[in-house]
Amino acid sequence: MKQLVLLKEGEYRANVFSDLIECVNNMDTHELDREKINFFARTDFSYRLHANMTTRSDEDGALALTTYLVDPKDSITDPRSFRPIDVEKMRTALENYPFVLFASLAENFSVEESDILFKGQYIVRDDEGHLIDFDTKKKLFPFGNDGVNDVMKDAISFFGMVKAKGLPIYYLIVDSSMVHIGAGFDFHDATTDVVFRKITDHDGTIKENVFVPSFSSGTLIGKHDIFTGDPVLTINFFDDPNGIIKSNNLKDLLPDLDITVESNFSHDVEFNGVTLTLDKDVGYVKITFDLGSFFNTAQRKESPSFEFVIHKT
Repeated sequence: MKQLVLLKEGEYRANVFSDLIECVNNMDTHELDREKINFFARTDFSYRLHANMTTRSDEDGALALTTYLVDPKDSITDPRSFRPIDVEKMRTALENYPFVLFASLAENFSVEESDILFKGQYIVRDDEGHLIDFDTKKKLFPFGNDGVNDVMKDAISFFGMVKAKGLPIYYLIVDSSMVHIGAGFDFHDATTDVVFRKITDHDGTIKENVFVPSFSSGTLIGKHDIFTGDPVLTINFFDDPNGIIKSNNLKDLLPDLDITVESNFSHDVEFNGVTLTLDKDVGYVKITFDLGSFFNTAQRKESPSFEFVIHKT
């Protein structure tokens, strides 16, 4: 089954990267003192994330993080300016952890420019609430003799990735104070059967790109009012031509999606949506997909929740 990785730039304003910071630092509180990352914001970006076009892309990973001086097609790569990004490793991590952050730890943000990429780590939070290096499983905050230690680490962050629960969809969010996503990014990595697609603020949210509602009958007026003369209405979410993923790619997953329906109509949750029996002239329906903590809490505007008032004509 094809996997979909959506890439987006997010700044420190109230948008998607600041929500990722919230996910890393403040969600799923544990009894231990909250271990946090102190994120560093530059005034201009110095790196770019792009497809790995070297001859070693199959072994090293489909993406690469480089300085702007590097030719993306250069097969001779210097680890100080070229860092392959292992998307498969991040996907594996997201089977057990809520996020993966790629960053370089740096005391007081003091690190040689040439070492920033080389020292990059894949950071996750374990079940006990500790931030750890995913590769070594080493805690970033080892306890001192008194049983406690500092609970803040300075880090130069590049990007993070989360997964939509129950769907083959990943969201890779770069820190735009450090990284710019290269142009012409959309491509299919045949080695891993992963589709990469860049989405911008103009393209909209995951909700607007993936969960695109369509209706078996009637007309949608505005964003919420549906007018129909039929006694039954089905609302589908993965069959609209404007959606970037289709139900035939999800047929094994859709029955297990966590969907909550609130309505004063009789209704059934079916393969690709919700069917309502319109037994009154006016009613409502609210349909919510549970995609996990990042989408449901940190980034509410990305969480696919739909509310409609249905008018039977």
